Amino acid sequence: MQNLDRIVALLKGYLSGNLTIKESTEVQQLLENHPDLIELANELKDVNHFDTALQEYEALYNEVNGKREQLLLTNILLQINNKRKQNQVRHLRRTIIRYSIVAVVFMVLVTGVFFLQNHDFLTLPKENDQLLSENFTPGYNKATLTSSNGHSLELSDTHIGIVVNQNIVYNDGTELAIGQHAIEHAQFTLSTPKGGQYQVTLADGTKVWLNAATILRYPQKFMNNQRTVELEGEAYFEVAKNERVPFIVRTKNESVRVLGTHFNISTYRDEATSTVSLLEGSVTVSLPNKIAQILKPGQQSIVRADRIDIQPVNTNEAIAWKNGEFMFNSESLVSAMNKIARWYDIEIIVEPQLKDIAIWGTISRNEKFDKVLELIKLVDSRIKFKVEGRRVSLMK
Repeated sequence: MQNLDRIVALLKGYLSGNLTIKESTEVQQLLENHPDLIELANELKDVNHFDTALQEYEALYNEVNGKREQLLLTNILLQINNKRKQNQVRHLRRTIIRYSIVAVVFMVLVTGVFFLQNHDFLTLPKENDQLLSENFTPGYNKATLTSSNGHSLELSDTHIGIVVNQNIVYNDGTELAIGQHAIEHAQFTLSTPKGGQYQVTLADGTKVWLNAATILRYPQKFMNNQRTVELEGEAYFEVAKNERVPFIVRTKNESVRVLGTHFNISTYRDEATSTVSLLEGSVTVSLPNKIAQILKPGQQSIVRADRIDIQPVNTNEAIAWKNGEFMFNSESLVSAMNKIARWYDIEIIVEPQLKDIAIWGTISRNEKFDKVLELIKLVDSRIKFKVEGRRVSLMK
């Protein structure tokens, strides 16, 4: 909290007119970078009110890890842009000012780019770009199932998943045509394209949710006292417990070994890192010729090249995609856009000068892409968009 305390002290000095020359320079730089803070800070001229507001915000943030409060702020700002007239905006801002001013301070500290903006300078994309981006619809249930004997089937988008048993059926019991050709030792590949998601219940009862642009390879029946699958992309696993037979997920980077637990793996080939996020139970993450690492619930392994790092993780963020949300918590703009591009089946190019920008916010994955653009504009109003076909360029 040292940096936050420093910013709070500077703003208190600004409000009371009690700053040193050095502090005045710091405040001047802060307000130049975030000019809307001037108006907001002036609405809390009573320093005691500022202390109270800060305490209330911190209590709220700690209670819900900041997610519900951030979602509230995001929704309020979207309503300001889309539904409120200017005089209604001013009234609404006064209503939420006690939380929003300290929220701004906190976001300035953590991201350096997120600050509250009003209707006057919330610049949306040009009208033609806006109309084009509205055509980018979110993903849906879509996947292809391929067997090792050469049969392939586009799965129905009216079902959420398939179940593997003696035959292969949809989640409602409807049999797939490919099931007629399945043999006991057949291997299957379930793949989702960009803009697709699907579920599968494996022969041992393990449930797997596949995110967009993901490939899962698995046998129709697990043999020889082992349960092994291969993954490219991102998937959430609820592994059926079997203490005698471990469940192993192999990726291009690591091997994940469990007996029965819930975890998320993100291992896209176009990403520099591969992550395993554990919700419950325990998992062992290993690399070739390296000491294995054991994860506890609420921890995440990050594999970079030939090394594993362990860090705490907000599991709600890790599986937000499975629950139908994008949830960004000081995530790099490039990383966030990669996730969004996969889901909307588009190409997003982020100019190098924007690569250090971090993004906060939560938005439903069912929203059209123009709503996502609005969220990005809330991060930095100077970001501009150019839409060419299914390519979106972000620039300043």
